[in-house]
Amino acid sequence: MIANSYDTMQLLRAELERPLSLDLLFEIQARMTRDTLDDPSGAGRLRTAAEDIAVVDVRNDAVLYTPPPAATLPARLQALIDYANAPAQGETFVHPLVKAAVLQFSRGGMSAVEAPVQLAVLGPE
Repeated sequence: MIANSYDTMQLLRAELERPLSLDLLFEIQARMTRDTLDDPSGAGRLRTAAEDIAVVDVRNDAVLYTPPPAATLPARLQALIDYANAPAQGETFVHPLVKAAVLQFSRGGMSAVEAPVQLAVLGPE
């Protein structure tokens, strides 16, 4: 994954002036997960309704978090893309680090794409 991260950073450096888009997010995800997914067809696309995911406590199978339905992902991501691409000026200025944190937290909670890790919550025995 280190090589994937480096490759993705090179892409982002070359595309620095390119506005964020769904296609760019797909390209980033495909590069970051190259050779890491159990099913390579999950790269560069949103998860589908058939790809049911949840954060589960492995000790008792309690579902701790269920991400939004796959059908809502395009609209949710478009709202984040619009926020990311909005100019930072005047009274609506949001510091870039704050904006990045909001984007990362919001996108992560959607679990929009397949990730190369299995989510599990472990605690004291």
